[in-house]
Amino acid sequence: MKRAQKWGRVAGFGIGPMGRWGWLLGALLTTLWASQVPGSVPSDPEPSGPTWIVVLDTSHSMSATDMTPHRLSRAKEQLDRAAQEGAFPQAALVTVTHQAETRCAVTQDMGAFRTILRGIDLEFETRWGTGLSMGVHRALRLAKDSEPAAILLVSDGENHDDSTAMQAALQAAKQQRVPIYTACVGTETGAQLFREEAGRRVPIRFQQQPVVSRGNPRVMRRWAEATGGAAVPWDQMAEEVALHGIESEGEQSLASGGHAASLPLSLSFLILWTGLLMRGRR
Repeated sequence: MKRAQKWGRVAGFGIGPMGRWGWLLGALLTTLWASQVPGSVPSDPEPSGPTWIVVLDTSHSMSATDMTPHRLSRAKEQLDRAAQEGAFPQAALVTVTHQAETRCAVTQDMGAFRTILRGIDLEFETRWGTGLSMGVHRALRLAKDSEPAAILLVSDGENHDDSTAMQAALQAAKQQRVPIYTACVGTETGAQLFREEAGRRVPIRFQQQPVVSRGNPRVMRRWAEATGGAAVPWDQMAEEVALHGIESEGEQSLASGGHAASLPLSLSFLILWTGLLMRGRR
């Protein structure tokens, strides 16, 4: 009893009803304070894993029919499957020919992402060539506000950048710590390219020879290996994207582990105050 009276005097209350109310108020205030420690109060759910910036080649060579009906169609099928199966916590979409265009800003709405993806078609540009480095630079700008981020570059590997442009894009990705994962859509055997002319498919020729487009996995591997990413099979994009997302989620959990103790801490304070209150009643 004397010990309880001592604790009551420390808190500024007697051991009577006012004292017990004082202990209860102290318990509530302490728990409220502890609940404000970062990580103790659930916040809006954040995406688990990186933001995926998809860079999709829509140039003329993606019309090659070494994949039925053509390369771009098969690439879109796999990307749509990845979005449908939840492989992208959040994603953006950039298309690239000889220039790059943002088609979908960073979003968690995979329904909207898939709708935009389905509406993308081949771009039979008047200027021949594909500048993959421009697509990477555009993706890096989107990634700045969405870290951690990774780029998924989907192309047949035909790239008409000069070595300086490609090297500059690789260096920018490394400095920003954004890995590039690549999927090469196209066979090394390749297929002849055609153009539409008066409703007919006319073979494209260069110096009287038919133009054949071939997949170039070597170029795609270079984009990946130089940035800490990986070259993945085009028909396993969904699985590879999901796998990388799980790895990143684990790293983020370890990094935020220090905040996990805040909720048990608040419960400990509550138990302590309750114990003192019960001792005061005896």
